[in-house]
Amino acid sequence: MAIGTPVYTPKLPYLFAMMFALGILFLDQKYDYFAPIKNTKTYLFAETKALTNKLLISSNNFFDGFKSSQKLAFEIDMLKENIDLLSIENNFIKQNIDSRNITFNGKPSKIIEFDTNQYFCCSNHRLIVSTDSNYIHGYVINEAGLIGQIYNQTEKYVEVILLSDKRHNIPLMHNQENLFCIGKGMGKPNKIQCEIDNNLVNKNLIGSLMQTSGFGGIFDRGINVGYVIDTELKSELLVITIELIASPLITDKVYILTKNDS
Repeated sequence: MAIGTPVYTPKLPYLFAMMFALGILFLDQKYDYFAPIKNTKTYLFAETKALTNKLLISSNNFFDGFKSSQKLAFEIDMLKENIDLLSIENNFIKQNIDSRNITFNGKPSKIIEFDTNQYFCCSNHRLIVSTDSNYIHGYVINEAGLIGQIYNQTEKYVEVILLSDKRHNIPLMHNQENLFCIGKGMGKPNKIQCEIDNNLVNKNLIGSLMQTSGFGGIFDRGINVGYVIDTELKSELLVITIELIASPLITDKVYILTKNDS
């Protein structure tokens, strides 16, 4: 077996390196020779840490600000809804209710489901509103006026039958003449009909305002419902067609009211 040739390794460079390292250590311990370098290192470390903290704080502030902006936007939307509902209340009180006799006790609500295809094509006119209250009876208005009444309630969801629904009836009166009738939904958008004894009619009713009579226990008396747009004589009955004042299509903001019995 061949034996490898020994390799000579000089010791002088190792010795020199050891002496150099000891010299540096001596100078640092004795005269603090490398203090500026250490101070620079400490300064850089401190500055780096401070900058990192500032970045963390800035990022936290950014996300906090973003969350605050989202919260503010939500609060602005809620404020707008409240302003809209106040506008509905004011318009309704000014236009449709004699405030000397009727106490406004409306609860703000919102339409959450309304099949407009069904509304335009068919005779079943219903919508769903959300509410935090429980109702047995009541009627529903929007900023233009009366649109329907409570038909059914399941927990916080109220089914509203619109005045134009084929199955809906509402007691009406002429706002000036001593004429009363039952308004019946025609199954057509914003249209109802009413039959009056023709012997009681003394003038042309086209353009006349029809209001709620207050009979039936649901609606307050004197709420504007609509204007007569057509009349047709059938035997001794005068069939009048009424264009409703309020459309359910104009807004999703509504109020639910109950009859004032005071």
